[in-house]
Amino acid sequence: MLDVAEYYLARLPEYLVLLFPLVLLLALLYAMTTHARYKESTAMRAEGLSLWRFCLPSFGVGLSLTLLAFGLNVR
Repeated sequence: MLDVAEYYLARLPEYLVLLFPLVLLLALLYAMTTHARYKESTAMRAEGLSLWRFCLPSFGVGLSLTLLAFGLNVR
């Protein structure tokens, strides 16, 4: 059993590199849908928040996961 766990732990970076784009896309779609459903995006725009500032956290998470995937992919 320990050998099987060690095998999957060694293969985990390969699977994470494949899953990061899909997981990030689904999480972003869920977050934006939730913002739209509860009119949070409209409230932020009405308050004077720019579209760039509204999207900045999503870009930050995307950039950090891209760098992490790049680091896992380089051998």
